[in-house]
Amino acid sequence: INADRFPRIEVPYKSAGTLTSGFRQLNALFASKTFLVHPRCTNFIKACERWNGDKRSGLKDILDAARYGMETCLSGRTRLSATVTTRQTR
Repeated sequence: INADRFPRIEVPYKSAGTLTSGFRQLNALFASKTFLVHPRCTNFIKACERWNGDKRSGLKDILDAARYGMETCLSGRTRLSATVTTRQTR
């Protein structure tokens, strides 16, 4: 396997409040219909519907994966940015 073909896995940025702010950001994207979930993503949908805030729950791990991916896509790094820049298409 050619390791140069795969993106580098980064450690997510974690500090006080990032869990709450990350889930708030995801919730805002859901509400604005910017972040859409395919109906076949049943485990993710279940996690969104059933997670009760328990940090030890396995459902949180599923949501964390989406949160880290969202943070990376929106800010270009794992830390959330105060502003989000969208790329314009021609």
